[in-house]
Amino acid sequence: MGSNPRAMSHNTPFMTPPFQQMAEFFRHLAGTMSEPSEMNFEKMRKMGGVEFEGTTDPTVAEQWLERMERVFEQLESTNAVKFKYVISLLQKDTYDWWVSVPNAKAKPPVLTCDDFVKSFRAKYVPPVYCDAKKKEFLNLRQGSMFIAEYQQNFLRLSRYAKGIIDGERDKCRRFEEGLNGYIRKSVAILQLEDFSKLISAALTWERIDKEEASRRKNRLRKGNSNYGGSSRKGKFDYSKTESTHKSLHHKQNKSNFSTASTPSYGQGKTHTPTCAQCGKNHYGACRRASGACFNCGSMDHKVKDCPNPNPLSYTHTE
Repeated sequence: MGSNPRAMSHNTPFMTPPFQQMAEFFRHLAGTMSEPSEMNFEKMRKMGGVEFEGTTDPTVAEQWLERMERVFEQLESTNAVKFKYVISLLQKDTYDWWVSVPNAKAKPPVLTCDDFVKSFRAKYVPPVYCDAKKKEFLNLRQGSMFIAEYQQNFLRLSRYAKGIIDGERDKCRRFEEGLNGYIRKSVAILQLEDFSKLISAALTWERIDKEEASRRKNRLRKGNSNYGGSSRKGKFDYSKTESTHKSLHHKQNKSNFSTASTPSYGQGKTHTPTCAQCGKNHYGACRRASGACFNCGSMDHKVKDCPNPNPLSYTHTE
């Protein structure tokens, strides 16, 4: 039983469906590829597409461009669709500027989305602004900033560093140069060439440094507290000693005063106090005022009649 190949090639109905399926697959693929080109302004606006009316602040213009680029990435838009989207968002002064750009209104369109971005940046983000930002990037240092804040500013300004940062390694070395000394020495020795790993290492060293500083502060506070307690104790003891010394000194002075004001027999002539009643010099009660005997102090007689031949210690100067 032989078979005729030629006849089989002409009469093989089972070969037709695969070719039809392949053709249908390519038609579906072409349709799928054309879907992103379809305009969907409502979806674009829901994703964050906003109108732009113009500004004198280059930072605002840059932020708008970046925002629109993120929207286009989410929509997976083609360059042609991007161009239509972005032109539809221009309003007021910005739209007036755009229609004045040569070939902006050409039919069919001659300009592309890249042409728009180039013209837009030349208008709203001038070269002098970019030069200033480039200089700011070159002078950027951590200073009083935390690592996270320094990283944010570094990334924001690095977009102006074309020709300075050509790769991940250059990016790491430039970031290290701006770090504060104690952190820079700690991470530079690691020779990291992955920016995310470098940031992680710097954050770790910053955390360790904060913890050590906190411990030093606590030790210093505790030391001052102990020193202050010793000082207060010493001051109390000194005050107590000083008070005792003053008390002894006062007693000594009082003793000296008492001794000096008391007649000292056997040390020369004594000082006899003057009586306030009779005006004479004597000790004890005034016998003239009381009428007692000057010799013995008796109230029964006068001194001339005193039966006691020996005079007492009472001294009265007539």
